[in-house]
Amino acid sequence: MRVVLPVLLLAFAFNLSAQDIDAIKKKLAANDFAAAKAEATKLTEANPKNKAALLLRAEARIGLQDFYGAISDLTFLLEIDSTHT
Repeated sequence: MRVVLPVLLLAFAFNLSAQDIDAIKKKLAANDFAAAKAEATKLTEANPKNKAALLLRAEARIGLQDFYGAISDLTFLLEIDSTHT
């Protein structure tokens, strides 16, 4: 039982994250950059090394013409994973 519970919690957290990522992508597609940035920020606050959330937040910041913020997110993303494409 002790092993099963952490595995289930991890699977549940991953599923929520995937749903959140999809929601952010939809907001970006609808040009709702402020909402996309807010959602991506929530994910990065929960997990600062969430590469997908950092990339999507950078895209939202570009849409908001916050280029310095986008560069910051992308720089941190490359510090986490220099091979991220």
